[in-house]
Amino acid sequence: MPAYLACALSSLLLFAWLAVEIKNGAIGGFDQSVRDFVHHYASPHMAAAMQGVTLFGSVLFVFVTFGICVALFWWREWSESAWAMAWVMGGSVVLDNALKYGFERARPIPYFGVVPNSYSFPSGHALFSFCFYVALAGIAVQRVSSAWIRALVWISAAGLIALVGLSRIYLGMHYPSDVIGGYLAGACWVSGVAAAGLFRVTPATSQDSPESRPDDVN
Repeated sequence: MPAYLACALSSLLLFAWLAVEIKNGAIGGFDQSVRDFVHHYASPHMAAAMQGVTLFGSVLFVFVTFGICVALFWWREWSESAWAMAWVMGGSVVLDNALKYGFERARPIPYFGVVPNSYSFPSGHALFSFCFYVALAGIAVQRVSSAWIRALVWISAAGLIALVGLSRIYLGMHYPSDVIGGYLAGACWVSGVAAAGLFRVTPATSQDSPESRPDDVN
């Protein structure tokens, strides 16, 4: 619990600092430099790849997959995991809307496509992908006793989250600070849920019996 609380508070402080920097216009140079650097490597093939990657953080994909996961968890009688996922993702929707309408940051001009009719800060793709894939990875490692498989699960989740954020910058749909803000907001929320005891990451061990693992109902 102390580690989760520390993570939540540190993420909150970093988010607050970033928000102040954005409000004061002090981060525009950083945003443009990163946008220019990323887009310097633009190509039709890369654009197509990034448009595919960005779907993994879209509202449609994330929440359809979330619904499937929750249904599967209930079917397997993993009620704790189902509720944990519901808390994480339900809160992420509230958080995303509250922050977007609270800051009302205009979108950058995208490199591909039209400007979305929603605000820019924080990136919803970054926030939703962080919350969903971290929660899913946390639930998955509860049922894996192998340390290297647990590591692979976390590395895969982190890689996918990073790629989704990169795709938003590459496509020009968000400023880099929007993506960072989305990650920080997601980290704060997931850590807060974990600190409250509503979500936990308890890796299985080779000695675990089915009766001792989370969520099992006899």
